[in-house]
Amino acid sequence: MHCHAGEPVLGCPQTATKREASVARTPEQLTIDTEGNPVAVRLRRSDRAKRLQIRIGHDGAEIVLPKRAAVHEAETFLRERSTWVLAKLSELRATRSAVHAEEQSLPDSAVLLAGEWLPLSINISQASQGQSAIRAGRRSKVSLVDDAIVLRTAGTDDTSPEDMLARWLRNRARREITQRVAIRSEEMGVQPGKLSIRDQRTRWASCSASGNLSFSWRLICAPPDVLDYIVVHELAHLAHMNHSKRFWRIVESHVGDIGRFRKWLTQRAWLIRQPIRLPAPACGEQLVLWAH
Repeated sequence: MHCHAGEPVLGCPQTATKREASVARTPEQLTIDTEGNPVAVRLRRSDRAKRLQIRIGHDGAEIVLPKRAAVHEAETFLRERSTWVLAKLSELRATRSAVHAEEQSLPDSAVLLAGEWLPLSINISQASQGQSAIRAGRRSKVSLVDDAIVLRTAGTDDTSPEDMLARWLRNRARREITQRVAIRSEEMGVQPGKLSIRDQRTRWASCSASGNLSFSWRLICAPPDVLDYIVVHELAHLAHMNHSKRFWRIVESHVGDIGRFRKWLTQRAWLIRQPIRLPAPACGEQLVLWAH
């Protein structure tokens, strides 16, 4: 959720609001204080930013400053939009509370894939003494079987079940995103450079000045249409390396109303950052932790 001139964000104000707020500053952050309730807003400089931006995400609010912008400009910018920022943060907290309540109702073991929590069955077997897991025919493997995730691993495998599942999701993400980039780039008439699948912590995807694309593997956990929106978003940067009106027109022409995708990412992103729910099973047990 961003707020800056030229980008369509619902509820983003352009002028000061009725409620007065004081703003204190340090080199690293600004603090909004309304009625004795201080809220920290991080400051981050970007070589790519052309103007001040406010971003609201799962980890709070931040202002992105162009390289040469003064901090007092960010202070004024935030003060004029303080009510909008506080309202969006309040909405985000309420949404996270609701989603957290929903998460608490989930079973103890599940994997989030394509926007759906799938039951997880784990089979950990111990190889005989002096016999390797591979020779014993117990090679570690993750499979999708009848809308459930099945993990089979040997007790001698040093890789944790969580790491095995993350690796499986990452490989699946690489296949799916590569396919979507190929289809969408042909439709949009653009030619991307190299494609990489990573585990970015600050953004879901990026497009470099040379046209190389990078995506978080965790996007495979989002609904397919949300993943598709992210792919189109990054491919559109090959035509416009900004968030201008022309850029957004390209995105909307291919995915329709972008508001629902941005809303999903704002409200549910913290779940796809933690897509694996995994208790610690005992060796030799088969755990069917959620069955239909």
